Amino acid sequence: MLTCSIAVYKPDMEMFRKMLRSLKMNTPELGQLLIFINSDNDTEIISEVTHIFPDDNPIIQFQSLGRNVGFGEAHNKNLEEAIGKYFAVLNDDIEFFEKWATPMIKALHDKQVGQVCMREGQCNTLNWKADGLYSGTDSPEYAEGSCFMMRTKVAKQMGLFDILNYPMAYLEDTDLSLRVRKAGYSIKSVPVKWIHHRAVTSSKLPMMRGYEARNKIQFRKRWTPYLLTKDIHKDKTVVVKRTGSIGDVFFTLPILDALKKKYPTAAIILKTSTPQAIKYDRRIDAIVDVGYPIPTDIFIDLDDSYEQIPWVNWLKRYAEVAKIKSPLNKKALFLTMRDTDIQAIDTLIPVNFGRFVLLDLSDTWESKQWSMDNYKRLAMRLKAEGYQIVVTGVTNQDVTVIYDLSFVNILDVLQTGALMRRTSLFIGHEGLLSHISLSMRVPSIILYGCTSPDICNDIKSPYLYPVVSPIPCQGCRHTQQGYGVDCPIHFECMQMITIDVVFEKCREALKEEILK
Repeated sequence: MLTCSIAVYKPDMEMFRKMLRSLKMNTPELGQLLIFINSDNDTEIISEVTHIFPDDNPIIQFQSLGRNVGFGEAHNKNLEEAIGKYFAVLNDDIEFFEKWATPMIKALHDKQVGQVCMREGQCNTLNWKADGLYSGTDSPEYAEGSCFMMRTKVAKQMGLFDILNYPMAYLEDTDLSLRVRKAGYSIKSVPVKWIHHRAVTSSKLPMMRGYEARNKIQFRKRWTPYLLTKDIHKDKTVVVKRTGSIGDVFFTLPILDALKKKYPTAAIILKTSTPQAIKYDRRIDAIVDVGYPIPTDIFIDLDDSYEQIPWVNWLKRYAEVAKIKSPLNKKALFLTMRDTDIQAIDTLIPVNFGRFVLLDLSDTWESKQWSMDNYKRLAMRLKAEGYQIVVTGVTNQDVTVIYDLSFVNILDVLQTGALMRRTSLFIGHEGLLSHISLSMRVPSIILYGCTSPDICNDIKSPYLYPVVSPIPCQGCRHTQQGYGVDCPIHFECMQMITIDVVFEKCREALKEEILK
């Protein structure tokens, strides 16, 4: 036997008649009809129902508390009176054009199915903001409250609607479905000819926009891990914030890797404005902009972390802020590229081009610039030794380096990483590309002025060939804490790194690369 539950609040009576007539005509399984009247005026509603259902089949029961208790509580009250094996929640503004309960009951014969809804005409998927969307899928994310069916036993076990957290209306149906799925059940949809006239009952209620806002906040508190990952078993949200720069965000990967192990059932979310180097990393469940509000169980703010203690190793400082006590996995710092990035580079590099030396001409950070003329003269000496030169990076200067291939101002971060796969040696200042190169186990000559190898790199790496400025104030980070601190001698440290020293380091690295 089927029990149908309808909550009624100031209905359009003509629409309500259509609903009742179509219900009677297309529901042979109907054995109990429960009407909860959400107002103090029930005479017309009772008269209409008893006129259309004049006898005792189905059993008809009316309930009312003389006031509007909301959608969820009304159906919960009806569920207490349900005697049918199956329990259907129905709006008062829907209309059926064929037998609808029969396929729903058939679907519920599968004990793994916890809820059944309509395939068309209902919202059944969610975006990451908790907005409902139409999709027509056979496996919906949730069952809209306008029309769905459950086994009565399961509905009572689940408690149906959570009216404490979702009073009156909005998102109580979505929450129910996600709880059903988290309990191990699936949700199915069935193709039925019907229509939801959408009389928008909820909008008639006073203060409804306030309830909508409140319930959405509550929903996101409970279900943000799911909304961002689509994994129903994620039970908490760990949010790591590092606004920029691209290199600093890249350095969060060992931290995110450690957090993934520390909180295996949590959604690991990164808030950043510069995701270019980590946007396809599978250890991150979601990446959102720093301005997007997220309900958070654990919040880790890495902004200003090492900047305020500039003499401490950056990763060590990140770990301190994140309260990670176990040793970090050094291999966790790697670039995740797409096949399309690799294919793009393979297409751009001529066949049989062979190995080459890659020069990073980037000049984004004034404090780390090694002059274009220095790179030009270094490239000439390398070419004289028979090495091919490829240049990359981002610069506003005219490129005067003699090269075999140039990718300057052309590639994005991931494509540059794909380019590094092909090189025998990377040369550049300490920065984003040098960190990526080192993480990819490419022999890397890295120039250090205001930063030091022990602060930002693994000094034990066999792929690191550091060239450290001989200036007495080397590694100063400009002698003060914070951003934008002026250098009193205008970055002389980088210009004190000579071409001879870098060239000899190249010979050392290339000789070892050949021996490998």
